[in-house]
Amino acid sequence: MDTTEHDMAEQNTAEADGLTIFDDVHEVRDERVAFVGLQLMAVVLSYSFALGILVIVLVPVVLALTLLWPYLPSMLFPQSAGL
Repeated sequence: MDTTEHDMAEQNTAEADGLTIFDDVHEVRDERVAFVGLQLMAVVLSYSFALGILVIVLVPVVLALTLLWPYLPSMLFPQSAGL
């Protein structure tokens, strides 16, 4: 589609170079590209959700083990602790 803002010599060289000038800047992408983008977004969100849940569960467990580490052997093995 030709625009009136550029002269014909510029348009011909731009089309020859593969740089076509469009009047409409709100160009809609192909449906396949949008579908792949949605799939990629779903994968990223699902992984981030799963990692978030893992961190929410794993951090308190590691913190509890760290704080209870001196008492944990006597709680698990009372015979060896002499209680």
